[in-house]
Amino acid sequence: MSGLRKWILLALLFSWLGDMLLLFQENDPFFFLLGLSAFLAAHIFYIIFFHWVRVKEQIKSNIWLLLLVVAYYAALISFLSPYLGDMKLPVRVYGLVISFMFMLAMHMFFIKDRRAGRMMMSGALLFVISDSVLAINKFYQPFTLADPFIMLTYGLAQLFITEGAARYMNMSSKK
Repeated sequence: MSGLRKWILLALLFSWLGDMLLLFQENDPFFFLLGLSAFLAAHIFYIIFFHWVRVKEQIKSNIWLLLLVVAYYAALISFLSPYLGDMKLPVRVYGLVISFMFMLAMHMFFIKDRRAGRMMMSGALLFVISDSVLAINKFYQPFTLADPFIMLTYGLAQLFITEGAARYMNMSSKK
């Protein structure tokens, strides 16, 4: 198994674990924290993957992408903070990690295989959208059709990241 492939598989494995743990959150709220932790690990594996691609492709860090992500994170956390209660620290940490993952994923736009890069970047954006809607629905106010919207954006996020990563790795192995 290639080094890059390992990180994608680990991210998918921990995402699946997060999904399984969240199934039990109605019985015990601690399962939400466990699921959040599993997704946190998944995002760390995506971060490692995107970082290695960025290094391999010799893409320089872009301060504007960082500023964009920091502005979104700050706005969302400022909005949600009064409603987070005991989950303030875990949600803030998770938000930082997924924001960093998204910032690195935006650098994928600059890889040689533009289609693979756009797919990975779009998947990361859909992940942020999914998790933002989930947080608003859970901590601020539940709303109609939130669950199907969350699952649709989450499913597409995983699909696009995985498909883009597979395309990138296949093209890289042919060189």
